[in-house]
Amino acid sequence: MLAMKHLVLILLVACLFFVGSAAYSSSYGFGFIDKTGKFIIKPHLDDARSFTEGLAAAKVNDRWGFIDKTGSFVIKPQFDDVYRMSEGLAAVEINGKWGFIDRTGKYAIKPKYDSVGQFCQGLAHVEIGAQSIGFVDRTGKLVIKSQFRHLGDFHEGLAHVDHQAPPTPRKFGYIDKTGKLAIPLRPGEAEYFQEGVCWFRSPNRLYGYIDKTGKVVIKPEFPSAQNFFEGLASVATGPNKWGFIDKTGKLVIPASFAEAADFSEGLGSVMLRNNWGFIDKTGKMVIKPQFGQEARFVDGLAAVVLVNEKWGYINKAGKMVVKPDFDVASDFSEGLGLVGVFAP
Repeated sequence: MLAMKHLVLILLVACLFFVGSAAYSSSYGFGFIDKTGKFIIKPHLDDARSFTEGLAAAKVNDRWGFIDKTGSFVIKPQFDDVYRMSEGLAAVEINGKWGFIDRTGKYAIKPKYDSVGQFCQGLAHVEIGAQSIGFVDRTGKLVIKSQFRHLGDFHEGLAHVDHQAPPTPRKFGYIDKTGKLAIPLRPGEAEYFQEGVCWFRSPNRLYGYIDKTGKVVIKPEFPSAQNFFEGLASVATGPNKWGFIDKTGKLVIPASFAEAADFSEGLGSVMLRNNWGFIDKTGKMVIKPQFGQEARFVDGLAAVVLVNEKWGYINKAGKMVVKPDFDVASDFSEGLGLVGVFAP
């Protein structure tokens, strides 16, 4: 399956900071802009993640904390790693163990796990060693005890589980929020549900789709596939042949692209001749291929990278509305875009 590309961002300069203040000594690093391209939080952070629930994870001097939209640290940098704020709690790592804090920085669940997921629909999965323990609620109470090797987050009321006990083949299924196996284990692999359906890969390594009862609604016939977004899913019919199907499995946009990603705000990201552009839902190219990576629209803007490896933002007409002055950029979230400006 065409994997969604994730940016691994490393800042090469150090900066001083004052907890609770937006005054810093460096003009290089990660910061946040508004939709005009104006810096709301100047680029001074060693690393950062997008805003969720009014807070953004931010790193200075090799420690993570959380800032508000003024750039002030409201939870001081003290953690080895963190996840984004989700349902009022954030997973944090300190001294090799994970727990959860609330918006004030107080521990809701003390660090004792080797791995955790984020809270989704009131529950988070936790692990000790390589073994999944189950799902905890917001108080840390174990409410679903795991009998599976791995657990995924809850989406649309179901959580993906998989199990493999060599030499038997890998199997997947789904549990509901009572811990009951709602979709029995079967050979293959799968992911989370999106728009009521989910891709799965059969033992013959072809991709199809199931619904939330476990029924195969699109038979496995594609060499690669992704989940549905806005009623369409990108699928491969062969090497460098990607198109889009509807929920009946009909190929509604021909497989004429070298790669294809998801639709967002009515436009789909596709690649031709090593450049990415955008099509509408009829398959018409509305923004010509000219960018170095796939992108998606959020609040009318898409972060795009040009051939000179500089990032900016375009609108849905393809116009560059925020100049490509950044070394890296992420989607807008809660009105702010995370960008990086590194030392020349």
